[in-house]
Amino acid sequence: MRFVLVEFDAPFYRPLWRRVAVLAVVSVWSVVEFLAGSTGWGAFTAIVAAYLAWGFFIAPAMKPSEPPKPEP
Repeated sequence: MRFVLVEFDAPFYRPLWRRVAVLAVVSVWSVVEFLAGSTGWGAFTAIVAAYLAWGFFIAPAMKPSEPPKPEP
């Protein structure tokens, strides 16, 4: 069993606007934390934002669209 922070394949995240909204909220919260002088929480939320960006947009683009066909 592996630990999953966010289930990227969940049906809730299928619409693009939800993925963008979640990423935007976490990114804005990171900026708020840095501006408030809380660098620890700012760094944590920035790391979470980077993880969300990777899981929502970068990793799916790296997956092959269909499995390779075996050669005869």
